[in-house]
Amino acid sequence: MTRVLPARAGAATFALAVVLLGGVAGCGASSTRSTTTPSAAAPTSAAPLTTATAPASGCSDVASKGGTVVSTAVRFVGGQVPASDVSAAVQSLESSVASAKAASSGTAAQRLDGVQTAAAGLKTALQAQPVDLKAVGTAAQQLGTALKDLASVCSGGGSTAPTT
Repeated sequence: MTRVLPARAGAATFALAVVLLGGVAGCGASSTRSTTTPSAAAPTSAAPLTTATAPASGCSDVASKGGTVVSTAVRFVGGQVPASDVSAAVQSLESSVASAKAASSGTAAQRLDGVQTAAAGLKTALQAQPVDLKAVGTAAQQLGTALKDLASVCSGGGSTAPTT
């Protein structure tokens, strides 16, 4: 299924891809990260935060597969690939997130939950009939944000409460 969109839509799709994929790049850490900072640095979470650990391989895999999902979703919105390509990429990401969550704790696990939730939102947007391209684009943006949040933990910038 190939759709032809006006040039402005193509430019907007490209801009969305650049913004979303730019934040995913920082997640490819080379070792397991563990961070400890004052809890005042994380005012958005009511849950007590603990030391965050996330294996580098898990972060890298989620970042890679997440980037694939986002870029595939952008290409879908641009009419270049079918919805089934995005669905397959989401399924691969979900498997990667499940593996990474099994070896993660604290903030890293919470951020992986966020990625999982955003991926589920994208999957839901793809299942709408007819497919709402704006909803797919919004869901892809939310996934990109969740991947950026995960990247901050994977690169050692996550906010966690000190252990006493």
